[in-house]
Amino acid sequence: MFSAAGQTVAQTAILMLLYRYLIVQIGIEQLGIWSVVLATGSAARVSELGFGGSITRFVAAYRAQNDHKAAAEILQTAIMSVGVLFGASIIIVYPLLLLALQYVLPTSGLIEGRNILPYGLVSLLLTSIASILMRGLDACLRSELRAGIMILGNLIFFLLSILSVRGYGLLGLAVAQVLEGAILAVLGWIVLRRVMPLLPIIPLQWKKSRFKEMLSYGVNFQINTLVMLLFEPITKILLGRYGGLSAAGYFEMAQRLVLKIRGLLVESNRVIVPVYASMASYKNEAPALYERNMHHLLFWLIPVFAALVGIAPAISEVWVGSFQKQFVTMVVATAFAWMINIVSAPAYFAYLGQGKLRWVTIAHVVMGGTSIFSGIILGHILGWHGVITGYFFSLMLGSLIPLWAYHYEYKIKIIRLLSISDAILAGVCFGAALISLSIYWAFIDATLLNKWTRASMTITCMGIVSIAAIWFHPKRRNIVITIKARLKSSRGT
Repeated sequence: MFSAAGQTVAQTAILMLLYRYLIVQIGIEQLGIWSVVLATGSAARVSELGFGGSITRFVAAYRAQNDHKAAAEILQTAIMSVGVLFGASIIIVYPLLLLALQYVLPTSGLIEGRNILPYGLVSLLLTSIASILMRGLDACLRSELRAGIMILGNLIFFLLSILSVRGYGLLGLAVAQVLEGAILAVLGWIVLRRVMPLLPIIPLQWKKSRFKEMLSYGVNFQINTLVMLLFEPITKILLGRYGGLSAAGYFEMAQRLVLKIRGLLVESNRVIVPVYASMASYKNEAPALYERNMHHLLFWLIPVFAALVGIAPAISEVWVGSFQKQFVTMVVATAFAWMINIVSAPAYFAYLGQGKLRWVTIAHVVMGGTSIFSGIILGHILGWHGVITGYFFSLMLGSLIPLWAYHYEYKIKIIRLLSISDAILAGVCFGAALISLSIYWAFIDATLLNKWTRASMTITCMGIVSIAAIWFHPKRRNIVITIKARLKSSRGT
């Protein structure tokens, strides 16, 4: 949990510094071009076959059975399959994507978009391979190693971007991202070989039986991958069409920021997938673990996301450089949408660990299907506001499906996951966030305070409210007691 939190905090800091630098050097519209190009190139990810999502379960299950040879075969087969199929798909779809760019990019950004498309596709390939390796480390319960690799890779990307963007602009950013993907893949394999000694120097072993095994499990993941290609990428493309490249750029920043904060909570929960996968009696053990997981999640989720909503205007002034209502609106909308998604994370990971993907697949189908239709219809009527509304509605609706299904299947009443303390926590934190937003929005044109003073005061006030709410919550005392007991136990041993 602590390694995932450290990784997210470090990545968020690097992201904010990098995007601030990019806005100053190349502008928000150039960032919008990069966002739309990557969204368009995501079509090639259909060739991943869902293997990335199946790695954690299979490797964890085989290692629990002490079948380390099978775990090594699974990893190599997944890497080779994704590498070959993804590489082949890039060659096939590249001419089609070149043609597609003229329909998703304005004329002013078409040349640059086509120039960076090859780099975007290669970076997606390398990132997919690196993702498999990171999932392998998660399956081995070595999330601290994964966190270290990801932080190092992000730092290298940050430094490469600073060196290359000033001289080569958007092309320099594209090259830096390719190099980051290569570094993550190489480092991931080197570290994973130390954890799994049966892995060879170069992953060259491909097993047909392992391929079929993952493919049968990964069909649902493949459907999920295909459908999700209609979600975030479509949103970026529609924003570029109905709101311009600046809207796509602001959404890229807002989405990345919210997802980093989401990762602070969700990635620490992902390590529970191997635990579910190795349970001897799932029906007897899982519901109790699920309830404990949910209680802890809500305790952190409420103050963290309330603070994010409350300081959104301050983030705009510091990160973007000025108060941009478009950016603030996107941060608030995406924060609430992903907050609902996070609430469903315990059920989602429980289903992954159990290998039951029916409701997960249905959720993704609903999410992707409704996003494209609502985005087009509402975007045509309301412009970028309509696209964001469709995005919010689709994400919320899809996220609630696995949550409802898990509670229905295991007869878990929602009321058992809620408490008066949680209700008070939510009321205090989101009440403060609403007041903060209202004051900032109403007095932004006043010149009594400069932007740094406004931002500092907002962040400080929201921080005090969130910390105070956490401090007086009963869960905080339980966590402190647990930590002290573990520290005492570790010293005793």
